[in-house]
Amino acid sequence: MAYRIEKVNEENVSDALLICESNPFYYESTGIEWPTLESCRSDITALPEQKEMKDKTFVLVYEDKIPIALIDFIAKYPNDSCGFIGLFMVNGDYHHQGVGSFLYQKLEHRIAEHFTSIRLACYRSNSAGLSFWQKNGYVQVKDVNPNDGDLLVFEKSLIA
Repeated sequence: MAYRIEKVNEENVSDALLICESNPFYYESTGIEWPTLESCRSDITALPEQKEMKDKTFVLVYEDKIPIALIDFIAKYPNDSCGFIGLFMVNGDYHHQGVGSFLYQKLEHRIAEHFTSIRLACYRSNSAGLSFWQKNGYVQVKDVNPNDGDLLVFEKSLIA
């Protein structure tokens, strides 16, 4: 498989929207508003408090010209030895084909070069996401109840 990675920007943000729209279960199960071009644009610069754009990597993964995944990663969050996956979404047409697992393994390998652990948050109601992250070795470390729904915080140690 030959994949190409591009930073999400104004020229390709509509491809990010296509990936989001191909995942209705995510939005229906979490109660997050249906994605729009404007919400995808705001995701380009969305950051946790006290983080800067230099810490953010927000990319589209393409197979040929088809957008197949959207990944948002924050370096050194919540601490200097940890990276945070803010979003990992595979085009719905590519679900259950091993694409997500393959891309995740590549991502984890890259993150392991710089960090000793990875964190992420997953909505309790996102059963597909919970299953995916647990299958990939994540363990729950915290339960958070933000304004927009119950989140479970997961972490994976990258130290062998």
